[in-house]
Amino acid sequence: MYVNTQISNQELQQLTREALAAEVSVTELVKQTALLRMHADCCKAVANEHRLAILYLLSERELSVGDLARELDLSVHNVSQHLRVLKERGIVVDHRDGQTVYYASASPKLVAACHLIREALIEQHVARGTVLLGGPGPGAKTDDDHVSDDVEAPQA
Repeated sequence: MYVNTQISNQELQQLTREALAAEVSVTELVKQTALLRMHADCCKAVANEHRLAILYLLSERELSVGDLARELDLSVHNVSQHLRVLKERGIVVDHRDGQTVYYASASPKLVAACHLIREALIEQHVARGTVLLGGPGPGAKTDDDHVSDDVEAPQA
């Protein structure tokens, strides 16, 4: 998980409390490298469409690996690998009931953060006149018209 020999758990908890306090300035926040590293690791973990889908499903109810595999039309092995990444980052939790392991979202705040990012993306597409679902409307630009310079277009 997050093993850092340079900072104790108590110091990390204090940094977290300070980061959440309203009086912490942005300048002080960016100096908190351990917390920023954890934040970046969390973002990396959800930077995959399958893991995001798993997180959204687990925000509604507890599910087993098999349940998730059926819902997402993925192999059990693939879902297990995604769950491992999410669990290592503390994004999902599990519990055993007999031989079945059930997973759930660890924090509604993490799911809410993902919802906010999704809402911002939708707002950007609406502002540009693009359509995300169901194909482009009449005269609308497609997502391909807006590939930024720092993102490679997928190869055919």
